[in-house]
Amino acid sequence: MSQRLPEFFDPRRTADLSKRISGQIRLDRLSRLMGAIEGGDPMVEVQLSAERDDQSRMILSGRVRASLRLECQRCLGPVAFPVDIEFRLVVVATLAQAERLPGGQDPLLLADGEPLRLADTVEDELLLTLPQVSMHKPGDCVEPLWKEDAVLPTEAANPFSVLKALKRRGD
Repeated sequence: MSQRLPEFFDPRRTADLSKRISGQIRLDRLSRLMGAIEGGDPMVEVQLSAERDDQSRMILSGRVRASLRLECQRCLGPVAFPVDIEFRLVVVATLAQAERLPGGQDPLLLADGEPLRLADTVEDELLLTLPQVSMHKPGDCVEPLWKEDAVLPTEAANPFSVLKALKRRGD
């Protein structure tokens, strides 16, 4: 059983000690993510380590595993969305430092002496993995809202005639 992660994390101290931490964060503590998903497993598994690279920059590496539930945009039914991601962030104190990072390196803006709120970083990484449009695989929808072979009336005199035809199809 994993332990609960601390609310704050000091990557500088952890990097100096070459320490690793792992544990869980409750999904309901990630309010921005909860607004974008339908639910999921109540716990998110997290592993973090911090180290210094050959240029003495602090590197925060981690792995996040979660089982999320999204809404299919075809049928509005639930879609399972398992997440298992790894990330690597370079800790920087200013935007200027972030802009000087070589391509392919992601910055983590953290002022000197400021602790890192773990839930925010984990939430950011999870939000970045969400698809723009979530859908079941073709043919896996429970009942699509729109049928590909649907025949709509060509007469557009009444804008509600389309809805009336769709309603009749559903009966």
